[in-house]
Amino acid sequence: MSCLDRENILIPLSRINTQAGAAIDTLYVVDGSTHAKITDSNRIRTIQQHLKSTILSEGAAKSQ
Repeated sequence: MSCLDRENILIPLSRINTQAGAAIDTLYVVDGSTHAKITDSNRIRTIQQHLKSTILSEGAAKSQ
């Protein structure tokens, strides 16, 4: 199960643009049950921590 599934979040829209040679990614993240924007600061912090932990652990696994 992915980090996004565990946190019950969806990304219904993503945009990738380039500006002056740099990629600018925009992800629209919503609650998987209500399809509404996530505004609760505690939930946002939990999602951020979970994503960071997942990225770091998967990166460490690939480097071995």
